[in-house]
Amino acid sequence: MGIDDARKNDDTDDDSEELVNNNKFSKRKRLSKKRIMQIPDFEYDEIQGDFEADETGKFMLVQKNGKLFDKKGRMVNRRGYMVDKDGNVITRLGKLVFYNHEISPDDDELPEPYCYEKIRGLRGPKSDLQFKITNYNTLFEDKEKKLAAERQIEEEMEEARRKKHAEKQASKQNRQDDEESSMSEIQAPPPMREEEEEFI
Repeated sequence: MGIDDARKNDDTDDDSEELVNNNKFSKRKRLSKKRIMQIPDFEYDEIQGDFEADETGKFMLVQKNGKLFDKKGRMVNRRGYMVDKDGNVITRLGKLVFYNHEISPDDDELPEPYCYEKIRGLRGPKSDLQFKITNYNTLFEDKEKKLAAERQIEEEMEEARRKKHAEKQASKQNRQDDEESSMSEIQAPPPMREEEEEFI
């Protein structure tokens, strides 16, 4: 069932602007049929920010000056949706998709039926996206530590390469020296005996 199917099957009153679902387990806002028809076609990847994952697999939202950002510095909400300065959900190209008041205030999730469509469309690892808010300074320090550790490993590997090269050169030089000494022994005339010296 796609977005267009959800629009066709929606039985809400055309005149109602927005409804709150009365189900006690769901606090998602439900859009009117009229508003659903106004929503532009979009893919969920178009409104989702880009994130790095930590060692536990949670995506990191970067917090700076009280606002959340993805790894490319674009403003996002707690669910990782890209937002403008007013909190409206937008695409990567800046096209408005959902107004701020249509988003769930509890967890920044999309209104019905889009929140359910997302879950159906993202089977597998993306269907259970988990986010972790990371302070910008902490993230920067962690990256610096990681880069420093990587630099140290590279330096140690380079030092090992240099040592191995030096050992190889020394071994090659020793072989050359051994060959030269054995050649000089072969080319040198044998030492004369005392009897032969007297004869000459």
